[in-house]
Amino acid sequence: MSAQPNPTWQRLEAGRQAKAAQGGYAGYGSPAFGERTVNGELVKDEKEQQIIELIRRHHKSGKSLQQVANWLNSNGYTTASTAKTLRFLTVPQPKTSHLKSKQT
Repeated sequence: MSAQPNPTWQRLEAGRQAKAAQGGYAGYGSPAFGERTVNGELVKDEKEQQIIELIRRHHKSGKSLQQVANWLNSNGYTTASTAKTLRFLTVPQPKTSHLKSKQT
């Protein structure tokens, strides 16, 4: 069974390609944290750039990303869209039997 082309998707994709060909932002969704669009162009968001630098400094000092997120939460930083606390997701590591719990 062959899939039929989706005319809505094709129209949207053609618009994105035309926008990108003219040098404009043609992203799929919101710009990355630290950037925003102004008149269809990507520009740096200075306030968010300061937060990114803060995250880099804390991480470079040896804090884990979760520790950085905890620090940001305790200092009133929240996500822009939902005002929820920050949380870094990590890839689960394989369990090893030779590690001891901090509780022991």
